[in-house]
Order: sequence, then C-alpha cells, then structure tokens
Amino acid sequence: MTESALQLESTRDSVHPNGHPTLAAQHVSDNFLKRFLQCPLNCCSPTLISYISWVLTILLFWGLLYCLLQKDAIPGGPAFNICLLILVAQIFGKAIEYLNLPSLLGMLIAGIFMKNVGLFSVDGAYEDIVIHLRFILSAVSPAVVVPTLLELKENGYGNDKSISTLVIAASSVDDIAAISMFGVLLGCLFSEGDLTSKIVQGPLELLIGVVWGLVMGLALACFPHREDKYVVSKRSILLGGVCTLAVLGSQVIDKAGAGPLGCVITAFMAGGCWKMQGWSNDYNPVADVFAFTWKMLEITLFGLIGTEIDLWVMDIKIIFAGVIVLLVGLSFRIVACCIALIGANLTLKEVLFVNLAWLPKATVQAALAPVALNLVKNSNMEGTPDYSYASSILTIAVLSILITAPLGAIGITYGGTRLLHKSQPNYRG
Repeated sequence: MTESALQLESTRDSVHPNGHPTLAAQHVSDNFLKRFLQCPLNCCSPTLISYISWVLTILLFWGLLYCLLQKDAIPGGPAFNICLLILVAQIFGKAIEYLNLPSLLGMLIAGIFMKNVGLFSVDGAYEDIVIHLRFILSAVSPAVVVPTLLELKENGYGNDKSISTLVIAASSVDDIAAISMFGVLLGCLFSEGDLTSKIVQGPLELLIGVVWGLVMGLALACFPHREDKYVVSKRSILLGGVCTLAVLGSQVIDKAGAGPLGCVITAFMAGGCWKMQGWSNDYNPVADVFAFTWKMLEITLFGLIGTEIDLWVMDIKIIFAGVIVLLVGLSFRIVACCIALIGANLTLKEVLFVNLAWLPKATVQAALAPVALNLVKNSNMEGTPDYSYASSILTIAVLSILITAPLGAIGITYGGTRLLHKSQPNYRG
C-alpha cells in the first residue's frame, strides 16, 4: 500500500461516519493542547519565566493606572515614569544578584542612572505615596544580612554559639535605637516655638511612639483571636493599618518623629506576643505577608531614593566628607562591637565575623534618609541652608548603602564559611 493510501486510511479511521472526530483523534488533539500548554515550563528556564511575569505585572499595573489617571499615565507622565523606574530597577536588581550582591544595590543604582540621564521626573504627590510606606515596611522588612545569616544557620555555621541569632537580635535593637534617636533629633530640629519647646519636642515624640507601639502591639496580640479562621489575614491587615495610622497620624498632630518608632515597636511587640501564643521564628505567616509586600515595593523605594541623587549638582566636598564621616563612624562601631563581645566566649575569627555582619546599612537608611528632605520641601524651604543640609543627609545615607551593603554581603557570604565553626545543621521544622 502506498504512503498516500496509508494517510487516507488513517484519516478515515480518525473520522466517525457522521463526520465527528473519533476518540483517537480527540486524544491526539488533547495531547497536542497539553504539550502546548506545558511548553513554557519545559522549553524556557524558570528565570526567564520569572522575568516575563514581572514585565507582564508592571504592564498590567500601568494599564490600570492609565484607566484611572489617563494623562498622568501616558509616556512622560509621573505615573508612567514610576512604572518605568520599577521595571528598570527590577532589571538592575536581578543583574546585580549575579555578582552575589544584594539586589537593592542595583535598584539604587538604577534610580541614580535614570535621574542623571534624564529618564525620570516626578512630582511630589506621587513620591509621597511611597514615602508613607517606608517606615511601615522597614519595621518588618528583611535586612541585607538576615537571609544569608539564616542560610549559614541552617548549614550549621556558628550554631554552637548562636552567632546568627546574636547578630540578628543586635541588629533589631540597633535599628530601634537609631529610629528613636532620629525621631528625637528630627523633632528638635523642625519643631516651632521657643528653646524649651524644642527641647521637650524630641522626648515627647519618643514617649508617644513607645506608648503607641506597646498599646497597639498588645492589642494585636488579643485581636483577632488566635483560633480565628482568618487570623493571618486579619493580623496582617490590622498591623499594616496600625502602622499606617502611626505614620500619618503623627504628621497630623505635628509629632512626625513618633510615627516611625511606633511602627517598629508595634511590630516588635505583636511578633513577640504571637510567638508566646505558638508561632515561632520559623513560622510567622504575617511576616511572610509583609516580606512579600516588601519584595513588591522595595524596588520603588530604593529606585526613588536613587532618583534624589543628582550627580551633576553634587558637591565633591560633600562626598569626600561623607566618606570620611562614614569611615570614622564604622571604626568606632567596630571598637564598640569588640568591647560589647568581651565575655561572650567568642574566638577572634568569630568576633571578626560579627563585625562584618554588623556593617551593612540599607533598609533603615532608605526609610530615614529622605524624611528630612521631604519635611524641608513640604515647608517650602528650598534654596535655604536647611535644604542643603537635608540634601547632604540623603547623599551620605546613599553613600552608606553603596559602600556598606556590598561589603557586608560579601563578608557574610565568603567569611561565614571560613570564620565560623560548623556544627550540626539546624534544619527548619
């Protein structure tokens, strides 16, 4: 039988006398559809699929903004520029990860790049939306060092002396102290009235922030009930709402320094109470919710901070002075760290690792750095010495991120396996 005859016979077998496909033909069609639908998963790398998903998400976000804002979302508009910044920052962040450096470093560089090549301009109304989210996210966001430290802990490095736990706990206390003092000084600098009012302003904001955080943290421990079917969703919404109210409410009552501290203490208290109710460091679904939210919004956060750096008008003296201040501060920090570890029964290598792990600065600096400049802008003080000082604060904060984040990440990644003793791995339950 010829080949054409075989094909004709096959066609006849696949077609029912009434003209409908047979089960065999339907099976072939189903297999083809199945292979077609599975092709993106089988033929493309997961990384490529992830990138395409990000691009589609950003395009969808831009489409929604265009439907809502129209003129502001067209190319060249502020909403469009923010979407473009998110896309470029994500690309830079992923690229920098291939160098084993934190992705936030690439996002920051992306913002600086877009600002200084003239691809980004946005008015304050849209930037304020992200500014109000900074403290909410920084209260629960993962720092540069935490993921790597947890990985070292799982692999058994430093477990015999709980070094990873020590560094993470110390970093949390350090963040609370930094945010508290920043709020006090900010209140003193920008408060109006006589000298007595300015002196009282800082401690008063500190007290308000602490009381708010303690009360709201304890309230979140009681409501909703831990046996509630939707406890994770309700706790996440309430924690986010309480922190948002702290930031916005503190500005309404002219106690802006109380908001950031209230955010941190609320999250700290609530998390501690939830642990006593049965959750743990390894199981905290509310932290997972905010970690996911952080991954979505850190791109905008660090990208926007980068856009505040204008290399064409930057004073080289400020950069030089900032580097000197940073190096001197880090030197004293290392000395203080060594003194604090006296009696901790750590070897010289372990002390060196703790110092390396304590170097990186990113999340808190990203949250705090633009606050002073934003207050000056809102007070219509552009062109005054205060505006220059606030710009210098932002510049030095960005320098601290650019210098210490990669140093700390490299030190932890490559120093952890060489400086710490490896014991039995600590697997998560």
